[in-house]
Amino acid sequence: MRDTSDAFATMYKERLAQLSSEEQVKRGLRMFDFARTLARSGILHEEPHLTDVEVEKKLFLRFYGRELPQAQIERVLRGIDERRLGRTRIIDTGTPDASTAQLAREQ
Repeated sequence: MRDTSDAFATMYKERLAQLSSEEQVKRGLRMFDFARTLARSGILHEEPHLTDVEVEKKLFLRFYGRELPQAQIERVLRGIDERRLGRTRIIDTGTPDASTAQLAREQ
């Protein structure tokens, strides 16, 4: 379903093309932040008793729960718990894929 006319969609694409790459990225980040804020508000509206960690987990699941394999989801959820307890650090593995940031226990 589309609620945008072809003329408006064309005009919007032309305007986006006029933006610098930096401005396009900034705009995308602002939209993601806004979506995250809306999702967080919705979660807290439905379940106001949740802790910050529980909300963060629900946010992760809402955004990525259908996109990732179950093993990776479980790893990230454990990482959220561990990071909140101060037992982990982020390590850059140097790989360009989704596993660039890897959680590891501090020694």
